Amino acid sequence: MNTFMGCEPEALEDLAERMLEGAERLLELIERLRDASAAVAWTGPDADAHRQRTASVAAQGTRAGAQVQGFAADLQEHAAEQEAASAAEAAPPSFGGLLRGEMPHRTRTETGTEGGASGLPGPGRIPLPPLRGRSPLEDPGPWIGGPFMHRDTQRIAEELEEQLKGFPGGPWIGGPLMPPGSPAGGPRPPAEVQGPLPEGESFALDPEVLAGAEQDRRLAVGGIPVVGTVQTMIGVQAAASRGFDRAEQSLEEAGYGHLDPVLQAFRLPNRISEMALGEKSVVSQVATGIDKSWANVLQTGDEVSAAVGDGDLAAALRAGERGLHRGAQYSAEMLTATPLPAIADSGADMLAAGADGARRWSPEAAAGFDRAEAELRGLGESVEQWREDTLDAESWYDRRRRHVPMPWDPQG
Repeated sequence: MNTFMGCEPEALEDLAERMLEGAERLLELIERLRDASAAVAWTGPDADAHRQRTASVAAQGTRAGAQVQGFAADLQEHAAEQEAASAAEAAPPSFGGLLRGEMPHRTRTETGTEGGASGLPGPGRIPLPPLRGRSPLEDPGPWIGGPFMHRDTQRIAEELEEQLKGFPGGPWIGGPLMPPGSPAGGPRPPAEVQGPLPEGESFALDPEVLAGAEQDRRLAVGGIPVVGTVQTMIGVQAAASRGFDRAEQSLEEAGYGHLDPVLQAFRLPNRISEMALGEKSVVSQVATGIDKSWANVLQTGDEVSAAVGDGDLAAALRAGERGLHRGAQYSAEMLTATPLPAIADSGADMLAAGADGARRWSPEAAAGFDRAEAELRGLGESVEQWREDTLDAESWYDRRRRHVPMPWDPQG
């Protein structure tokens, strides 16, 4: 560390101690929360949901406590580095002139010499010829050979070269983005994949992670006056739709299918409200996009951390790229959310109910209702299919793997 300035080691150490104490306190409270949740004699769906939410919050709190402990360790390292830097020998006298706003090569001491008090350049200073046609300066100032320059740059370069041995060149050197006619002897770009792509890790979100993200979203916005109310109304709308579906199925199973038009008449308000609060409404699309985006962050972080812990850099890069593709898809889905599928579905359902009611007294009118229903439902399905085909991140990821292969791709 040779450029760290303005630090009080004691303040950093004190802050690190307080952060460690807070992290330990947080982890202790999480353990108590887990013990209390497991010890309560409570059964049923509400109990299971509560325990699931408790486990999700406990897992997030544990990760947060570990992060705080890591930050505290970083602060302690910074404090130790500052102590070591303060113990080093003082900067050359010419550095004082730099701090006063004077150029080092113009600074003169009482002896009338340039540079240090001895008349020689400061430690590590390399006299250079003037830059012809650019500047009359006789040296490059403190940036090359100055007080911030490492004492042994040659050793740093050798260590860096040694550490980079065996590191994959990637797409930047000799990869698929390298222009044709690269120097002979350089690494060759991977060939475009012609046959089936090699199998890799699963691209889809883990359903359990997605369910946990949905619970997190419900807990986070449930207390907000307007947003929480809308969220509750979406749940009520979904429950009412499921109730009507079960009633319709029960009538069919009991042999009372001829009473379905009566049920559809009662369901008409529910059909109308589905356009605003149903599964395909804009509000539900945005809420689902938020759930998927948060689940993607959690899953990508876990996958990258696991790969790094195993020392598998290629797997970490693959996990990160999958997360970027999924995140782009979910953001695009929220930005392109449209009410057309919901309107088409609700309108088609109402037309179907009208056809069922008119079929007994006017088959011609029922046929007209049926045609209008098919056209409207087909319009909604075509919009959904277009969005699915265009925004499907996995298909874009496969295209990249096929046409622009990277060294970290699954080899199969």
